[in-house]
Amino acid sequence: ATGDFDQDGKTDIIITGFDENDQPSTIVYRNTSLLSLGNSILNNIEIYPNPSLDKQITIENKDNISLDVEIYSIKGNKVYNTIITKTKEINLNTLSNGVYLLKLTSSNSMTTKKVILK
Repeated sequence: ATGDFDQDGKTDIIITGFDENDQPSTIVYRNTSLLSLGNSILNNIEIYPNPSLDKQITIENKDNISLDVEIYSIKGNKVYNTIITKTKEINLNTLSNGVYLLKLTSSNSMTTKKVILK
Protein backbone atom coordinates (compact mmCIF):
# COMPACT_ATOMS: atom_id res chain seq x y z
CA ALA A 1 0.00 0.00 0.00
CA THR A 2 1.13 3.55 -0.59
CA GLY A 3 0.13 6.83 0.99
CA ASP A 4 1.41 9.72 3.05
CA PHE A 5 1.34 7.81 6.34
CA ASP A 6 3.62 10.19 8.25
CA GLN A 7 1.91 13.25 6.72
CA ASP A 8 5.11 14.88 5.47
CA GLY A 9 3.78 15.44 1.95
CA LYS A 10 5.75 12.49 0.49
CA THR A 11 4.42 9.09 -0.55
CA ASP A 12 5.38 6.23 1.79
CA ILE A 13 5.16 2.47 1.15
CA ILE A 14 3.87 -0.26 3.47
CA ILE A 15 4.65 -3.89 2.61
CA THR A 16 2.79 -6.60 4.48
CA GLY A 17 3.64 -10.28 4.15
CA PHE A 18 4.70 -13.36 6.04
CA ASP A 19 8.11 -14.31 7.42
CA GLU A 20 9.80 -17.71 7.17
CA ASN A 21 7.62 -18.96 10.08
CA ASP A 22 4.37 -17.84 8.39
CA GLN A 23 4.00 -15.02 10.92
CA PRO A 24 2.54 -11.74 9.60
CA SER A 25 5.09 -8.98 9.16
CA THR A 26 4.91 -5.36 8.02
CA ILE A 27 7.64 -3.04 6.75
CA VAL A 28 7.13 0.71 6.38
CA TYR A 29 9.37 2.70 4.03
CA ARG A 30 9.22 6.42 4.65
CA ASN A 31 10.14 8.51 1.64
CA THR A 32 13.31 10.56 2.04
CA SER A 33 14.73 13.41 0.00
CA LEU A 34 16.86 11.42 -2.42
CA LEU A 35 17.20 12.84 -5.90
CA SER A 36 16.33 9.62 -7.72
CA LEU A 37 15.41 6.06 -6.99
CA GLY A 38 16.88 2.93 -8.41
CA ASN A 39 17.90 3.00 -12.02
CA SER A 40 21.08 5.08 -11.89
CA ILE A 41 22.94 2.80 -9.49
CA LEU A 42 21.03 -0.38 -10.23
CA ASN A 43 22.37 -0.44 -13.80
CA ASN A 44 25.96 -0.79 -12.57
CA ILE A 45 25.47 -3.02 -9.52
CA GLU A 46 25.14 -6.81 -9.54
CA ILE A 47 24.24 -8.93 -6.52
CA TYR A 48 24.94 -12.65 -6.70
CA PRO A 49 24.31 -15.47 -6.09
CA ASN A 50 20.65 -14.89 -5.36
CA PRO A 51 19.38 -17.05 -3.86
CA SER A 52 22.52 -17.74 -1.83
CA LEU A 53 22.97 -21.33 -0.69
CA ASP A 54 26.06 -20.64 1.47
CA LYS A 55 24.99 -17.27 2.93
CA GLN A 56 27.70 -15.42 0.98
CA ILE A 57 26.72 -12.70 -1.47
CA THR A 58 28.84 -10.58 -3.75
CA ILE A 59 27.95 -6.98 -4.50
CA GLU A 60 29.67 -6.05 -7.74
CA ASN A 61 30.13 -2.27 -7.72
CA LYS A 62 31.20 -1.66 -11.33
CA ASP A 63 31.55 2.13 -10.95
CA ASN A 64 33.50 1.92 -7.66
CA ILE A 65 31.24 4.55 -6.09
CA SER A 66 30.67 4.86 -2.36
CA LEU A 67 27.58 2.83 -1.42
CA ASP A 68 25.92 2.46 1.95
CA VAL A 69 24.79 -1.18 2.15
CA GLU A 70 22.04 -2.04 4.62
CA ILE A 71 20.33 -5.40 4.96
CA TYR A 72 16.94 -5.68 6.66
CA SER A 73 15.01 -8.71 7.85
CA ILE A 74 11.48 -9.11 6.54
CA LYS A 75 10.37 -7.74 9.93
CA GLY A 76 12.18 -4.48 9.19
CA ASN A 77 15.15 -4.96 11.55
CA LYS A 78 18.52 -3.81 10.26
CA VAL A 79 20.79 -6.87 10.44
CA TYR A 80 23.85 -5.65 8.51
CA ASN A 81 25.41 -2.34 7.52
CA THR A 82 28.62 -1.38 5.75
CA ILE A 83 30.00 1.09 3.22
CA ILE A 84 31.64 -0.23 0.06
CA THR A 85 33.60 1.50 -2.69
CA LYS A 86 34.35 -1.53 -4.84
CA THR A 87 33.15 -5.09 -5.37
CA LYS A 88 32.77 -6.86 -2.03
CA GLU A 89 31.89 -10.35 -0.85
CA ILE A 90 29.68 -10.29 2.24
CA ASN A 91 29.43 -13.20 4.70
CA LEU A 92 25.92 -13.48 6.15
CA ASN A 93 26.33 -16.83 7.93
CA THR A 94 25.02 -15.37 11.21
CA LEU A 95 21.61 -14.78 9.61
CA SER A 96 18.76 -17.27 9.44
CA ASN A 97 17.52 -18.64 6.15
CA GLY A 98 14.87 -16.42 4.62
CA VAL A 99 14.12 -13.30 2.61
CA TYR A 100 16.00 -10.07 3.28
CA LEU A 101 15.93 -6.60 1.76
CA LEU A 102 19.24 -5.14 0.59
CA LYS A 103 19.19 -1.34 0.47
CA LEU A 104 21.93 0.40 -1.53
CA THR A 105 22.30 4.16 -1.18
CA SER A 106 24.72 6.43 -3.03
CA SER A 107 25.08 10.19 -2.69
CA ASN A 108 22.15 10.80 -5.04
CA SER A 109 20.13 7.60 -5.43
CA MET A 110 18.78 4.53 -3.64
CA THR A 111 17.55 1.09 -4.61
CA THR A 112 16.29 -1.94 -2.71
CA LYS A 113 16.69 -5.56 -3.81
CA LYS A 114 15.33 -8.79 -2.36
CA VAL A 115 18.00 -11.31 -1.29
CA ILE A 116 17.19 -14.92 -0.39
CA LEU A 117 19.40 -16.95 1.96
CA LYS A 118 18.89 -20.73 1.89
